[in-house]
Formats: sequence, structure tokens, C-alpha cells
Amino acid sequence: MVGVIIEKMTSTTCVVQFGGKVEGVYSGLNPGELLFVGDGGGLDDEMPTPSGGDPRYVQSVGASIASDVFRLEPNMMMTRRRA
Repeated sequence: MVGVIIEKMTSTTCVVQFGGKVEGVYSGLNPGELLFVGDGGGLDDEMPTPSGGDPRYVQSVGASIASDVFRLEPNMMMTRRRA
């Protein structure tokens, strides 16, 4: 399951959103671009590329609809990608 922390109250307490419109958590998004789970676990607007020749599985998690808004719609199908 993919979720986005939208509010962190303490070092051990947070609110996680699992779908729908996410506003004001990220900035600098390009409207209309697909978003993926990045290497560090955050959002990335470029599909990650495997290194070292090993195949890798990538997952799209939604699309940006404004510079600080995206629709969180994780695709449970993962795509195998080779270097």
C-alpha cells in the first residue's frame, strides 16, 4: 500500500493519506506528469532507472494536476524495467 504523510504531529504520530487529491505537501510539480515512487521513497516525476544492470520494478502513484497538487492513485501493477 502506498500512502503520503500529509501531517506530522510528533516524531511518532502522523496522518497518512492513501488516495485522492493531495494539496500543499509537495511543490514544484509539473501539471500532467506521472509520479513514481523514487529511490528514497518520496515522489519522483521521472521513472527510476535501474543501476548495475539489475532489473528493477517501478510503480506509478498518480499524476500532478498543479504545481502543489497531485492525485494519489497508486497503480498496483508494477513495471519491470531494465538498465
